[in-house]
Amino acid sequence: MMTNIVSREWLAVGDGHMLHLARYGNPNGKPVLWLHGGPGSGCLPSDISLWDLSVWQVIMLDQRGSGLSTPSGCVDENDFDCLLADIERVRCHLGLEQWYIAGGSFGATLGLLYAGQYPGRVLHALLWGVFIPSAAGVNWLYGEHGAALLFPDAYHRFSGKLQSGLSELLASFGRDLHGKDSGRRDEALRRWISWEAELSMPGNRLHWEPTGRTLAMAAIQLHYARHHYFDGLSRWQSTLGNLKVRCDILQGESDWVCPATLLKRGLAPFSASLTLRVVPASHHSLADHRMYAAVKAAIEQLATKHVAGAGWRDPL
Repeated sequence: MMTNIVSREWLAVGDGHMLHLARYGNPNGKPVLWLHGGPGSGCLPSDISLWDLSVWQVIMLDQRGSGLSTPSGCVDENDFDCLLADIERVRCHLGLEQWYIAGGSFGATLGLLYAGQYPGRVLHALLWGVFIPSAAGVNWLYGEHGAALLFPDAYHRFSGKLQSGLSELLASFGRDLHGKDSGRRDEALRRWISWEAELSMPGNRLHWEPTGRTLAMAAIQLHYARHHYFDGLSRWQSTLGNLKVRCDILQGESDWVCPATLLKRGLAPFSASLTLRVVPASHHSLADHRMYAAVKAAIEQLATKHVAGAGWRDPL
């Protein structure tokens, strides 16, 4: 979907990385940065359907190694420090004093950290499916005693019934995804993507192909998981204390990537700056019509407040 595209470019940010940057909608509209999940998923232009393009200028950034950014799947110089610095480079490159932030999953995590690290740059953050970047989060996602207990058959397919613990499981995926045996690589990729799909949207039939984009996503996700999200929990705890802008969060009641109960505990110390709404029966993914509808309604409410100047009605 390329309708209403304003511009497209690749921005050099150092370390050999070129970031794909596309803008849609009204070039004079309210600027909102769209932060994709994964990490490594890349932007999907179909997500533009959430926005009123007569009102918003939607800035879609493919993070390092993701989507159309190059080198595809590159994990060198790819961590929170780099991604947050990239976001600020993009703002300066576009000549924006302030902007809005929107994103889901890992993109929501990144948006929260950016809002805390650069409190004067964000007008409002709208986020969903937030993931807590911690060792506990990694264990919940990929270990034997988290989501695996809810989906044991799917987890056995994911793990290949390897019983050597989480570190060896992730190391095994690394050997297969980066090895020369294309058969083993494609099988490991299928297992990785299928497990993510099961947690994001249980029961959803996955149309899966071993493309360069899916391989890049799995490689970057594995990179962050094996490094326990680069001590993301310490960053989360220190950065979120600096929040000075309202951050609205939507979390699915049946979000198995980061259960709402875990997120509530993780956000409790910062409740003064955050609002959290649990979307009944919803899963993690925007493919869930309930989550999609909740996000779209929240975007419409945000436009009502900040663009039309009408009284604010809390969408949460």
